[in-house]
Amino acid sequence: MRKGKTLIVIDPRRTELARYAKYHLQLRPGTNVALLNMFMYYIVSEGLVKQEFIDTRTEGYEDFKKELLGTDIAEMEKVTGVDRELVRQAAIAYASSPAAMSFHGLGVTEHYQGTFTVMQIADIAMMTGNIGRRGVGVNPLRGQNNVQGAADMGCQPHQGAGYFAVDTPEYSKLYDDFYGVHVPNVVGKKIPQMYDAALAGTLKAMWVCGEDMGQTDPNTNHVRKALAALDLFVVQELFLTETAKLAHVVLPGASFLEKSGTFTNGERRIQRVNAAVAPVEGTKGDGEIIVDIMERYAAKTGRKSGNAKKTYHPEWVLEEISRIAPFFKGVKWDELGEQGKQWPVNADGTDTKILPWTPSSAGSATSTSTRGR
Repeated sequence: MRKGKTLIVIDPRRTELARYAKYHLQLRPGTNVALLNMFMYYIVSEGLVKQEFIDTRTEGYEDFKKELLGTDIAEMEKVTGVDRELVRQAAIAYASSPAAMSFHGLGVTEHYQGTFTVMQIADIAMMTGNIGRRGVGVNPLRGQNNVQGAADMGCQPHQGAGYFAVDTPEYSKLYDDFYGVHVPNVVGKKIPQMYDAALAGTLKAMWVCGEDMGQTDPNTNHVRKALAALDLFVVQELFLTETAKLAHVVLPGASFLEKSGTFTNGERRIQRVNAAVAPVEGTKGDGEIIVDIMERYAAKTGRKSGNAKKTYHPEWVLEEISRIAPFFKGVKWDELGEQGKQWPVNADGTDTKILPWTPSSAGSATSTSTRGR
């Protein structure tokens, strides 16, 4: 913005960022889909679609266009409360730019219209060819630090490290062989399902690292009732949060300043973080605690604790990850430097600034979508 670039802000509030915007589309709360339909209507009607991109990289565009041009602009203007001319000017500014990028946060993704809105944002980028080059793209801002890294490592109930589906026999065997123990091959429960299972008595124990669900999750009374129903509730935390107060066991964790490891951000950049100070007495980093539990469990049961070693260190953890997650193949602790690397990282250590596109990768992931307004 300081260099004179055009900023468009879509927000019901006049935020600090909106004060610097050339176009502030101050819509009524809950009218995201209507406003973006107006935005796309003007991109089409003003002849600003990048037809070559559409023809070579998307599917279903003609049906999508026909539906879009049926938009009742007067009705959308009434619904959103945003002047149609302002929307038209903003759409022209975005579509006419040689390089335009969009950013959206949890205000979009956690809204009840979130799925449709994200699809529209992707549609806008594809209509204008703003994917696959420097300075363009759709950029979802993660809610907390290292959400991307957690997903990469398999912290989703249906996937393991590297995004392999746990219920696919081929990948189930891959995980079993790699870790040396049987890894559950059924899709796990999502957070709301965990609460319901705890209340039903089918989920007996939960181990939470750095999450204050008893304070921040919606329907707080329901959440706390579910946590109270557990036979064993372990919380790994820095402070005695509202959630930690409900735990049977609290494992004192260390802050990011007190441990070494990596964070991965929304642009797939794996960033090395080095401990700046020693942990407070009686606390340990998350990795140390997890490895300690694994080793004690292994000693008690006589089973091997997978590939775990006695002393936790991010160097051997990354080496292990590089053997199971293909896009981490060339990631090495001592080669991340100050700027980190963007995955996929090849075996020779070279990273990937922009994800490549090939005809075989086209299809549902890169096609425009048709949906009801």
